[in-house]
Amino acid sequence: MKDQAWQLRELVPAYELFPKSDIPLKAKRIAVTSGKGGVGKTTVAINMGIILAAEGIKTLIIDGDVNLSNVPILTGTAPEFHFADVLQRRVSLMEIIYPFKNDLFILPSGLGTMDLVDQEEKFIDYMRREFMELDEIFDVILIDTASGISSLVLGEIFSADEVFVVTTPEPSAIGDAYAIVKVLTFFMPGLSVRLLFNWVKNEKQGKESFAKFNGITEKFLGREVRYLGALPFDENVRKAAMSQMPQCIQYPRSKFSRGLKQIMVNLIDSKNELMYEINVRKN
Repeated sequence: MKDQAWQLRELVPAYELFPKSDIPLKAKRIAVTSGKGGVGKTTVAINMGIILAAEGIKTLIIDGDVNLSNVPILTGTAPEFHFADVLQRRVSLMEIIYPFKNDLFILPSGLGTMDLVDQEEKFIDYMRREFMELDEIFDVILIDTASGISSLVLGEIFSADEVFVVTTPEPSAIGDAYAIVKVLTFFMPGLSVRLLFNWVKNEKQGKESFAKFNGITEKFLGREVRYLGALPFDENVRKAAMSQMPQCIQYPRSKFSRGLKQIMVNLIDSKNELMYEINVRKN
């Protein structure tokens, strides 16, 4: 009989999709993930990048959804090359990265990337060297992971220093967020995880939802998840997506934009460990 631990081990990826060196380098890697699709994960990741870049933090967004590749769509961009081209050795990693705004860059994944991955050790070493260059160039690398829980998602998260889990107050979304935290606790108990509630009625609902969630993780998983913040439901988010222009650019004074900016400003405050680590890496 296959127990739960066996089922979890089936998810273990054979490699990091975006490999990093064991040597501490410059870039802070943050994986933005969710236990399910449709909770606004990619929208949050893109707008986080916009806010970080506006603060003078050189930021790279990696589009990790190889099946849907939504980052170019939501930014209204059309990259010439994709991650798949790097895997096929057509171009280098640096050649597929393109600028979106000042200090903000995008690494597109393309479609069907995983079918092209060569797991030979030589190739993994090659990709590790390629990504080491990025770690020396950027201050923050945001990895917008694929949705759900899979070996692909874990392979992307294993490449990160920290994880932001995006969810909503809706019960099934919370259940899926708990599932991803459970899997991360099983494989990477020391990895820092923060929870962000999207589409809340108000800040009170966000804090109450988090308190319940954290109580469950402490009781059943023996770990504490940190609260990143809550974002209000905002009709302008849908309008921005339809126009293929990020919310923080098209509607900078909207409830969503102001809420996310406050969250990120708090996060990169000089007294916060994220900004401290960025400054240490810069120096």
